[in-house]
Formats: sequence, C-alpha cells, structure tokens
Amino acid sequence: MADTATIPTLLQLAPSRFDNISPAEQKLFEAATNGKDADCTSLSEKDRVIRGDLLSWLCKNRDASAQVTYRGVSIVGAQIEGELNLKWAKISFPLQARMCVFKEAIILENSHLVALIFLDTSIKDLRAEDVIVERSVILRDGFKAEGAVNFVGATIGGHFECDGGQFDFKGNAPALDANGVKVEGSVSLRTGFKAEGAVNFVGATIGGFLLCDGGQFNFKGDAPALGANRVKVEGSVSLRTGFKAEGAVNFVGAYVGRYFQWYGIQSPENSILDLRFARVGTLLNEQASRLTAGKLRVDGFVYDQIDDDASPNAEAQLSWLDRQPRNRFLSQPYEQLAAVLGKMGLEEDERKVMIAKNKNKAAHLHWRPAWLWYGLLGKLIGYGYRPWRAFIISLILIGIGWLVFQLGYHSNLFIPTGDKAYVVEKDGTRRLKNGMPQISEDYPKFNAFVYSMESFVPLVKMGISDRWTPNAHRGTSLRLGIATLPRTGSLLRYYLWFHMITGWVLSALWVGGITGLVKT
Repeated sequence: MADTATIPTLLQLAPSRFDNISPAEQKLFEAATNGKDADCTSLSEKDRVIRGDLLSWLCKNRDASAQVTYRGVSIVGAQIEGELNLKWAKISFPLQARMCVFKEAIILENSHLVALIFLDTSIKDLRAEDVIVERSVILRDGFKAEGAVNFVGATIGGHFECDGGQFDFKGNAPALDANGVKVEGSVSLRTGFKAEGAVNFVGATIGGFLLCDGGQFNFKGDAPALGANRVKVEGSVSLRTGFKAEGAVNFVGAYVGRYFQWYGIQSPENSILDLRFARVGTLLNEQASRLTAGKLRVDGFVYDQIDDDASPNAEAQLSWLDRQPRNRFLSQPYEQLAAVLGKMGLEEDERKVMIAKNKNKAAHLHWRPAWLWYGLLGKLIGYGYRPWRAFIISLILIGIGWLVFQLGYHSNLFIPTGDKAYVVEKDGTRRLKNGMPQISEDYPKFNAFVYSMESFVPLVKMGISDRWTPNAHRGTSLRLGIATLPRTGSLLRYYLWFHMITGWVLSALWVGGITGLVKT
C-alpha cells in the first residue's frame, strides 16, 4: 500500500516537463486515469488546447502511459497544437478523438497501436507508414484531412473505415495512400466519403470487403481517382448506389473472391474503368451504369459468372463490351463472355457473342487477306455458328440453276457429251429430227433439277451433269447498247462455271460449319 501511495499522478509527473498545464490537459490526465472521455466542449477556445508533445509524452513515457486505463486516450472537442509524433512508439491502448482539431501533422510511422479512431475530427497530415494497428482504424463521420493521409505498408487487424470522411489533399501525393496495406477486415469508403485527390490501394490485401457505395472519388490528374491495381479482396468489391468517380477507377490485375459490383453509378460518363487482367467471382455490371465509349478496359479480365441483375444475355453484355477503345481488336473479352454464357446454359447467346467477335475483327482487317473470311465468307455462316445459312443459300441457288438450265435445254443450248448419244444412220451420218441430231432413247435424259444439284454439290453424282454440257456456239448474240455480248450458249456455260464454284464454296462452308472445322 505504501508503494502504491508514492506513485505520482499524471498531474504530478507532467509539470516536471511541461509548464502551464491547460484546463484541457488537466481533463485529459484525469480522464485517461479514470477510463473516461476528456470532454473539452464546455471549455473556452483558449482553454481547450492540448499540446501535441504533451499528448506524445502521455502515450510514450513509461510512467505516464502506465496510468492510462485499457479504455485508452479519448479526447472530445479539443484543439491539439503542435506535432503529434508517435514514431516507433508502442502504445498499449486505443487513441480516440472526436470533434477535435489537430493543427499540425500526426506521425505514426512504424508505431504499434491498439486502435485509432478519429470521428468528426479535422487534421493536417497523417503519416502512418508501416504502422501496426491491432484492431481497427476509423476515420469517419465528419473526419476531414487537409493534407495527405498515408498508410503505406500498414497492417490493420480489424477494419479500415472512412465512411463520411473527407480527404482534400490535392498535391502530387495521393489524398489517401494505402499502398500495400494489409487489412484483416473490410475497407469502407461509403456514403459521405469524398476524396478530392487520388485514393491509392495498389497491392493491398483485404480479408473482407472493399465497400465504396455512395463514395465520391474526384481526381483527374495522372493518377487514378481510385487506384486498386493488384489488390486482393477475399470478399466483394462494391461500387454502387451513388458511387461517383471523376477520373479513372483501376483494378488492373486485381483478385476479388466474390462479387465485383458496378451498379447505380452516379455520372458514369465521367468515369474510366480498367479491369485488365483482373479476376473476380461474379460480375454485376448494370447496364444503366454503362460508361462512355472508349472508357472501359477489360482485356484479360476473367470472371466465373454474371449476376442475374446484370442482364446476363448477349445484347446487354455486348453493349458493355462496346465501351472498350476501338483502336484495335481484342478477342479475349468476347471469348470470356461467350464461355461464361455457355456455362450458364445460354448457348444461343454464346453464339451471338462469338459472331460479334468475328464482326469486330473484320472491321479491323481493312482488306487484308483474312478479310475474305471475316468480311465475306465467314459472314455467310455466322463464322461457323450459323451453318444453316449456307445450306439455305445453296437450296436457293440450286433452284435458280434448275430454272436457268431448264430454259437452256428448251432453247437447245445443251448437247450430250457422249459419242454414242446420237442415232446414227447406216451410212454413218446422224439422224436428224426437227433439224437437230436425234438423241438415242438409250442415252440418259436431261433433268434440269438433277443437273443443277449435281453441278452444285461436289459429292453428289447421279450421271447427268457429266453427260450434258452447254454448247458455246449455239444461241443468239445479245446486244447491250453498243456492246455485243457472247452467244447465249456461252453465257450459259459461264453461269455453269459460276454455279459449280459457288457450290464448292457453299458446300464447304456448311459442312465445315456443321462439323465445327471453320468456327472462329
């Protein structure tokens, strides 16, 4: 008991180092030892001043900090003047400030804290590189930072909450820099959060969710408004319900275990979304939140499924892909979308996406040799996904050929190809009938339909097309203005060649389409 009685109080320890203890500092010492809030709201502006070096001494001095209860330091309505330097300090209790004003920088570099809570509090700079916080960091509900807030390389055992916080630093450094931060819980930058400078979570690891619903990120400099390249989020990323970004939102190479939600975006035309080489579980990309053309980058973006609220169909999702830059062709976004729609059982939508991919490629070829497929032949069969188109065209052309060859036959433009096709008299001359050589009854009769089909389909042979051929020397010559066209027999032969070549091409297309050999 005697030893306990000789332990000096904070009010006894402080004067040995600090002169003129203010009323607010007296309240701080009393509250810290009693586990209460140091409420300075009733004090005058002059009396509510707490010196930064005195607060640092309270947290770092062995004898002083030993008298602080487990509730820690909790200050309400005070003005902290001078730098608060806790660099390399190990503090075994929480630090809390509500309705306070910090006039100079707060330095927490390489320190070890239990918790850091600033509510409705204004600060200049907060430098907390490589800080370790056992529980949560809470900068919310009216928190305001005029300078840069730096948590680069920090480790946070709980949540990182900035709901309702304002970060107004517009210098070269980010307004909120959490590059490489490790957060066991969630990061919350929700309703009321507003950053007028860049927000940086590049390379961060987040065990819970990244929640930005209703947050505003405004920065149009070289850095993104919200930079989260290579971030790893075990839960979901939620950018929805009034989320607004005046600038780029970057998640290049990010990993998101559950949902990536782009939904209910405010003024999406002012945003750029970069998801290149990111991987997420489920994509929710609301069509009403579509970006302006050229402001979506999704090359290499991988996702397992599309949420039902995102309209998982070809039309809606192709409209999303149309927001990509159009200066070059990228196949992966189409192939990824088609694969996901196929896994969801939407085979027709899968085919539509692959057709759209090929059309897009055709638009970028500009008459190179591959254009023959992508710009012409492939279109006929939907690039292998609509082979029935070639079959229907083939039937139409066979029907046209049937009519043309029938007219040609009745105009005596066809002649047999066999030597024994004609009736021969005893003197070796051909018997005439109606002024034309008489064809033997034993010779295969001409059939215009069979002739058209045999000539058109390469593998069909019924013994007609190779026994009859147009005679280029028969028929009349036609005049077209001052030009004289070849005889009708020659024109019919030209048509036959066109008929055969077209048949070879279309037959190859629909057979290749059915077998899948020509799908691209």
